[in-house]
Amino acid sequence: MGEDLEASNPYSWVNDFEDVSKAKRYIASLELNYKLPLKGLKYQLKVGGNVRTKDRRRFYGLTTFQGNLSNGALQISTLNTTSFQVNNFLRFNRTFNRKHRINATAGVTYDVRNVDRSIYAVADFVTPELTTQQPFLASLITQPLRFLKSDQQIFSLLGRINYTFNNKYILTASFRRDGVSKFSEQNRFGLFPSFALAWRLDNEKFIKNLNVFEDLKLRVGWGEIGNHGIGSYGTLSDYGINGQLYGTPGNGTSVVLSLNNIANPQLTWETTEQLNVGVDFETKNNRISGSVDMYDKTTKDLLQSSPIPTSSGFANILINRGSISNKGLEIALNIAAVSTDDFEINIGGNIALNKTKIERLSLIHI
Repeated sequence: MGEDLEASNPYSWVNDFEDVSKAKRYIASLELNYKLPLKGLKYQLKVGGNVRTKDRRRFYGLTTFQGNLSNGALQISTLNTTSFQVNNFLRFNRTFNRKHRINATAGVTYDVRNVDRSIYAVADFVTPELTTQQPFLASLITQPLRFLKSDQQIFSLLGRINYTFNNKYILTASFRRDGVSKFSEQNRFGLFPSFALAWRLDNEKFIKNLNVFEDLKLRVGWGEIGNHGIGSYGTLSDYGINGQLYGTPGNGTSVVLSLNNIANPQLTWETTEQLNVGVDFETKNNRISGSVDMYDKTTKDLLQSSPIPTSSGFANILINRGSISNKGLEIALNIAAVSTDDFEINIGGNIALNKTKIERLSLIHI
């Protein structure tokens, strides 16, 4: 223990350790709005980009624990990311005969993100004097130069229409057709629609005559959303270094590549479907307000790493399997107990009751 303490202490980390990072970042955006000849119709273009580069070098001197074990150690990592988005929207907003209002949007979006990383590590320095500046002074490569690439592209078609009649009845319908480069070509796109109805009861005469509510709205909605939460190349086989370097008869080094995973080109979108019924209310004197929501949510085709027999040579595989069902009731209430020009006391709270059911997964046989 004494030797460890001598080789690494707070003084060592201040004087014999360097962590140097150099980073550059460029961000740009452009927005164009153009009114089309049809009243209420407008075209909008949004373009944005982000470029980031970073170089990080960490040198562990001889008096640090890591540097003492390996006669000096240097780790070098780089990061280069480029992303840009192009969004095209047609927007329409117009009221007809004072009773009919239409607010609609149609769009095409394209989102690209490219990420390049590199990792390199050396040890056993001839001299530690130049620290992070000269990695060639090390005589041992502990991590061969490795490049890691992670690219992603998302292409989306989307639309939404909101129709209001007499400021009482509101219908909303929307859809998204999203495609992501992570999945194979036949499973790349997913369609996710949604619908909602709302009834502003406070604008009805039989509610107004009660003289109780300032705001009262009944709403019901159903919709689906998608999740593509896997790595950029999650459907493909990946090869990598198995962690060992082997000597050759000529006193060289052999790097062994091996298969890291089992490819699954059948992977597709994880989908969440939800049905919701709710009421929002506020009394005339603004003393009591709140909401009541009942929901039924189911997530299916879960994207997850599932265990497989180790006799296959691997411990798991990415699959779409299983589902989670969640049903519940949520109540939010706020009471203005005291409200004057100089003093106010509010009492609020939330109550949530839910039931969750998970479909269990068994060991996959391959």
